Amino acid sequence: VEPCFVISTIGLAAPGEIRRGVKAEDCDKHLRQVHACVPASEGKTRLLYLMHLDFWPWMKNLPLMEELWLSQANQVLGEDLRLVLGQQERMLKSQGDVWGAPVAYDKVGVRYRRWRNQLASCDETKCEVETTELD
Repeated sequence: VEPCFVISTIGLAAPGEIRRGVKAEDCDKHLRQVHACVPASEGKTRLLYLMHLDFWPWMKNLPLMEELWLSQANQVLGEDLRLVLGQQERMLKSQGDVWGAPVAYDKVGVRYRRWRNQLASCDETKCEVETTELD
């Protein structure tokens, strides 16, 4: 089995701020992530993760920055781990297309991300967040 790589680039209109409708290539600042899944043994995968900012280069020299970024990376990985485990379980059971139709477990993660993005884009004085029930 060959290694699998996922590269993502997130454009930041302003550091720490999420704006809807802005494409990554239109932003001056970016957060880049690389996930590499390397087979380690039967049923086991080693995940290599890299997170990089292309702005604030002086930050890497500040005390405790390595610990801060390690904490952030672990948080990102922890959020997605449940989805990955769900996909792995479906893949082992069906041997089919695991990305076809999301199951209820996947919907929780997707809805959580939508909700978090809505909160991030709200005005501090007024915020209406869509709530839905899972099927």
